[in-house]
Amino acid sequence: MYLFFDNIIFELQRAGGISVYWAELLSRHSLDYKSYFGRKNSNIFASYLHLNLKDEVYPNFVPRRYFPFWPKSDYAKIAKYIFHSSYFRYSNNSNAINVTTVHDFTYEYYSHGLRKWVHGWQKKNAVKKSAGIICVSENTKIDLLKFYPWVDKSRIKVIYNGVSDDFSLQKDAYKLLNDQLGFQHDRPYILFVGDRSPYKNFDVFLGLADKLPEYDLVVVGGQDFNNDEKQKIFAIKDRVHHFRGISSQHLNLLYNAAFCLIYPSSYEGFGIPVLEAMKSGCPVVSTNLSSIPEVAGGAALLVDTVTVNSMFDQVKRLENTEFRDIIISKGIKQASQFSWDKCFEETYAFYQELWERSEIK
Repeated sequence: MYLFFDNIIFELQRAGGISVYWAELLSRHSLDYKSYFGRKNSNIFASYLHLNLKDEVYPNFVPRRYFPFWPKSDYAKIAKYIFHSSYFRYSNNSNAINVTTVHDFTYEYYSHGLRKWVHGWQKKNAVKKSAGIICVSENTKIDLLKFYPWVDKSRIKVIYNGVSDDFSLQKDAYKLLNDQLGFQHDRPYILFVGDRSPYKNFDVFLGLADKLPEYDLVVVGGQDFNNDEKQKIFAIKDRVHHFRGISSQHLNLLYNAAFCLIYPSSYEGFGIPVLEAMKSGCPVVSTNLSSIPEVAGGAALLVDTVTVNSMFDQVKRLENTEFRDIIISKGIKQASQFSWDKCFEETYAFYQELWERSEIK
């Protein structure tokens, strides 16, 4: 079985959930019969892989992300191969068995205008051309069949994301945060991880500051605060700490030392921070929406309506030490059911299934 991997995602983002997924898969492939396609990039996860990248025939000024995969002639002659793109591309070669991973339908639900149309066109074409479609959760599969009801269910495989071994219980997390990040604090803090798109409900997180004056607020990831966010934070700026571009090891320390993770998202295709927090012994307060209850598995405190008051009520429940310890224990057990090794093994088994099912000789 010959495998072609299209690493276009590493050129499209410096970091991000899809980059984590793709890097974790590639790091586990040890077969000789594989080729990696792509160009130099600044992706922080790709830098650890040291891939021998092969290029395509498109010149540098062509936006390859919107075009089918077109390898140089030597590789186009291979009789049969699995082609798995990291971001909605496909091979038009009749020898290709295309595989697409669908992570979510955020664009379809929350974007507008040209951006939404282009993404939808690209995703729909990739799904149409693919012999196999990987969905990262049952909820994503439901969304896929909602938007593309013509897809044959036998082409779909649900394969859950994993959670990195970088996340674990860490002794002396408070001290290490001081030593390694210079983060000195003598107050408990609640944690927000990820970008701050509107559906992530960052305003709800900030709203907790008034109701929880004894807590600081720690924000990880995303861009610098915009002007609107700065205005909202101004009165509490001494209580708000923002970390960008930190390593998984440092994020692990922040999870370990946090009172809880606040994850008020209205929509997730999977929700990796939920598992990262649980694996690190950090209780999770999140929403009973989209894939989150599927991933949390009864080990998080979930609200049906995303409001400051509903989140506040759950944080206050965690102030009962005995109850908080129970939630932590449940979270560690739940996170143990997910791993990147398992994700890779199921993905590779799906390649084999598609290879054997293919009529290409």
